Amino acid sequence: ATETKVLTDLLERLRGEGIAILYISHRLNEVMALCQHVTVLKDGACTADRSLEGTDANGLVRLMVGRDPGDLFPQWQASASAANAISVRNFSA
Repeated sequence: ATETKVLTDLLERLRGEGIAILYISHRLNEVMALCQHVTVLKDGACTADRSLEGTDANGLVRLMVGRDPGDLFPQWQASASAANAISVRNFSA
């Protein structure tokens, strides 16, 4: 975490000096914090090349994978079954 902070501080200082930086990352929180413009590649093809203004992390995921993040995994459905899902006896750690 300390290395990340050092890098973040350096990149912000360089940006403040007007130096352009090419930052490649899948860490969306860092991209959102450090970048003003983003180019998104999906399967080697450019899907977006635009300002980050008005875009959130979910919007970036949508550009990266081609669908809403909530659609990536099925909705969890609670079971109303009375049957035990798991039973443990004589367990020690």
